[in-house]
Amino acid sequence: YGSICYLCYEEIDLDAPRSVNQPGWRDGLHIDHVIPIAKGGHDTLDNLRPTHARCNLNKQAKLI
Repeated sequence: YGSICYLCYEEIDLDAPRSVNQPGWRDGLHIDHVIPIAKGGHDTLDNLRPTHARCNLNKQAKLI
């Protein structure tokens, strides 16, 4: 899937810090479950996609 966020289709900053509250962390890499675990999704590669931290946190446990 490369470094494109599957939710907003913009480039993910792979050099952004992963620690919350450090400058730029919201543009960094998160891994999202397409079907959330809370909704019966599995923790397998076919259910995972790269996202920005901000996109993943906004999605929460919603189905897209």
